[in-house]
Amino acid sequence: MTRISKDPEERRLEIIKAAEKLFNEKGFSNTAVSDIVKSIGVAQGTFYYYFKSKDDVFNAIVEEFLEESMAGIAEIARDEKLGTREKIELALEKGLELIENNEGVLSYLHTKDNMDLHEKVEKKFVEYASPLVVNVVKQGIQEKLFDLEYPDEVVEFLMTGSHYLGDVNIYLEDKEEYLKRVRGVQFVIQRVLGVDSNIMECLTSKFISKLTSLLN
Repeated sequence: MTRISKDPEERRLEIIKAAEKLFNEKGFSNTAVSDIVKSIGVAQGTFYYYFKSKDDVFNAIVEEFLEESMAGIAEIARDEKLGTREKIELALEKGLELIENNEGVLSYLHTKDNMDLHEKVEKKFVEYASPLVVNVVKQGIQEKLFDLEYPDEVVEFLMTGSHYLGDVNIYLEDKEEYLKRVRGVQFVIQRVLGVDSNIMECLTSKFISKLTSLLN
């Protein structure tokens, strides 16, 4: 059989996608490098030409995950045809979709051995997301949905504190406590943004309901 030669970047991306698929299906620990190369029909040496280890390819997956996820959320945030409430609801749905489609990757990311990587991912997420959130909040102020001053500073404060929901131990060991934290953050955001509590509940109820089912 003739071996198909591919562009280096195309081959690298192929390995990333194959690894991501297997990590989600089998879990990180149960996936070997041999499984990854076998799934796309290349030699094991090809893998090590692009990546030093399984952890290295996982880092690449995280980078791809952030870029792809934020691209979808950015498209929603920048859509001038959408109102603030629609943007929030769609962005939350997109977030849940990403969780559902990347369960294996996210599960490994939340293990205790990966706290450094988890922190790095959270930092990048805040860097990507903060400008988008600021724009949506400012739109909400114009639409009289939110009532607050200093939107840039408020968003920076809220996003910086997002690690409160990224506590690895709570996430892994006590789902009920984690959901209480989600509710607590919801309360803080509602008060800080000056949004009516009933409106806040309408905006987040579907998200919390689905998140609860995912955690159980």
